[in-house]
Amino acid sequence: THLPYMLSYFPSGGSSRTIFHYIQNIRA
Repeated sequence: THLPYMLSYFPSGGSSRTIFHYIQNIRA
C-alpha cells in the first residue's frame, strides 16, 4: 500500500489528512 510511504514522506499533521483524501481519490 502507498499509505505508509506517503505518510512517511509527508509530515504528520493537517497535511496528512489531505494526503489521505488524495490517496482515497486515486484508489477510488
